[in-house]
Amino acid sequence: MDSARLMKIIADRVHLDPKNVFGMVWGEHGSGSVIPWHLVQVAGQGLDDYCVSNGLPLFDKEALLEDVKQAGLAIFKRKLNTNHGIAASVFRLIRAINIDEHSVLPVGVLMRGEYGISNIVLNVPR
Repeated sequence: MDSARLMKIIADRVHLDPKNVFGMVWGEHGSGSVIPWHLVQVAGQGLDDYCVSNGLPLFDKEALLEDVKQAGLAIFKRKLNTNHGIAASVFRLIRAINIDEHSVLPVGVLMRGEYGISNIVLNVPR
């Protein structure tokens, strides 16, 4: 969900459809989230390169990460739940598995030695 929120926030600010933005939020959901900035792309270009080539201000990456972290809280405050986002994320995963689309998606998994990390659930590419 955090990755979808990241792409939506970026897309809104650069006035593009979120399908033209790629990025992932890794780590723990919420306060332990990190964004691997080298993976964030807009229309096939790195985030900063896209902004420079289109005369847009560069993103404050710390503020953007904080916006992503706060997005779920803002939704919850308005709707008193975040079930739509959860349902959309689950649907996305089911579709990827059901039609065997060979997608790489950030998914919360119990780490068992990957990246030297064990016994904690983190969002990582799967």
